[in-house]
Amino acid sequence: MQQKGSNGQVGNMDVETALYEALAETRGKTLVDVRASVRGGEIDSLEGVALIVAAEVRFGIRITDDETSTWVCRSIPRLAALVRRKLSDG
Repeated sequence: MQQKGSNGQVGNMDVETALYEALAETRGKTLVDVRASVRGGEIDSLEGVALIVAAEVRFGIRITDDETSTWVCRSIPRLAALVRRKLSDG
C-alpha cells in the first residue's frame, strides 16, 4: 500500500509514478522508456483497464464501473486523479 504524506494525502507524482511503473511492468519496458513513449499520459483502453486493476491492488481501493469511462481509462493523469480522489474519500 502507498504511504501517505504528513497531510494524509498521497502525492500527485507518487500516484502517477506508481501507474507508470505498473504500465512499464505490463509492457516489459523500463520506466524511462514508458515515460518517453507515452505522450501526454495517453494510453490505450486495454492498458487503462490493467492500470485500474493495478491501482486497486496497490492502493487498496475499489474503482467501480460507474467511475470509469474511456476518457479516464485512456489517460494516466486522469486515472491518477481518480485514484487520489478515492484515497482522499477514504
